[in-house]
Amino acid sequence: MDVAVLEDEELGTAILNMAGRLSVTYYDAAYLIEAQRLNKTLVTDDEKLTKAAKSAGVKTLTSRTLRHQQPGSTKK
Repeated sequence: MDVAVLEDEELGTAILNMAGRLSVTYYDAAYLIEAQRLNKTLVTDDEKLTKAAKSAGVKTLTSRTLRHQQPGSTKK
């Protein structure tokens, strides 16, 4: 079995703390931390993750909204 090694212990701790604070998975918290670090909008259709993102101050978009914002898209 392959094992991933986290090379930034502070980042791992921040992710773990956020996961516990917002009651989300470590995986979801990693997305939130990265969106915060890069000051980017997170695209997700997961309602629980959207709620957690709001609590963390991360902007979100649904994939449907993103599709409608693309040039040449037609609204349905």
